[in-house]
Amino acid sequence: MVNAGADEQAGVTPSPEPRVSDDARFSLGFAPAAKRPALVTLIAYEERLAAVLPHVEEPHIPLIKLAWWRDAIAKLADHPAAGEPLLEEVRASLDSELYPRLADMAEAHMDRIETGDRTSAARALLAGGAGILNTKETWDLRNAVPGPLRPVSAVLAVRPLAGRAPTRRHLRIIRHMMTGRMPPEALR
Repeated sequence: MVNAGADEQAGVTPSPEPRVSDDARFSLGFAPAAKRPALVTLIAYEERLAAVLPHVEEPHIPLIKLAWWRDAIAKLADHPAAGEPLLEEVRASLDSELYPRLADMAEAHMDRIETGDRTSAARALLAGGAGILNTKETWDLRNAVPGPLRPVSAVLAVRPLAGRAPTRRHLRIIRHMMTGRMPPEALR
């Protein structure tokens, strides 16, 4: 924060950035500095959706959770986000024109729960990233992800290595940043 001292003297408490994984922070270090706060919010939202896992005994429960996120985002432009800090951060740091893309992300994660395929969720995340970075939405996940979107797609590329050594995960992110290649296991 540039003017933190003045904010503290004025009694203004800066809102904390949403919590994202260390891998996401490392990946977003490759993004343009001016876009990082919005991308952090996008990735925090993505990580929240990805944390909703299929439930064998009650398969509708994860779908209800994801539908809640979809509906809450859809109403966010007209209604304040009460009680959910991530929604408050979305409203504060993302343009309302992105809200339909965020709702599509929740819908894509519903598809992930039902089918086990992560491809639609990956595409929805990249569409959100493209909206923030003002880049084209043309890419093929089987080939290379375009350079401007790689900080966002690197978050997906490193997911299969969760729990592995940080050096190995960082090398995966760097390799993805250089090549744009999405490992097949990242989409399964």
